[in-house]
Amino acid sequence: MIPTIGIGLVLTLSGLVVFYKTVTRGGTKYYLTNFRLVETNKGKIVKQIPRSIFKGRTISQFLQISEVPMFKSNVEMYTVKVLDPKSGNVLMNLGTNQGPSVKALESIQESFYCQYCGRKNDPSSAVCSNCGANL
Repeated sequence: MIPTIGIGLVLTLSGLVVFYKTVTRGGTKYYLTNFRLVETNKGKIVKQIPRSIFKGRTISQFLQISEVPMFKSNVEMYTVKVLDPKSGNVLMNLGTNQGPSVKALESIQESFYCQYCGRKNDPSSAVCSNCGANL
């Protein structure tokens, strides 16, 4: 009787530890805003990368995209890493993402927004077309 209770108690405690780790590990989300790429965990900003560092760069200089041999709901999945365009170091590991999300991320260098007035500008522009601020 006592060994059975002991084993049950150990299994219960092990289950609680696994449940606790599962609850505390999740919650990471990524956002692509007009001005930055943001990583959050449980609603708090963990890391942010300004979009301006990607200006004038090719996608291959700052995104490492690898196709994952799996589909989720008939959508291709990709592993994505954001690299520092100058050094090539990994700035952010976005993990596995669906194709449409990767397409949105690839548009990161297609347009730039003025940090002062919010106007969308051509990536080749040095100044904002609306307020004249440096981009």
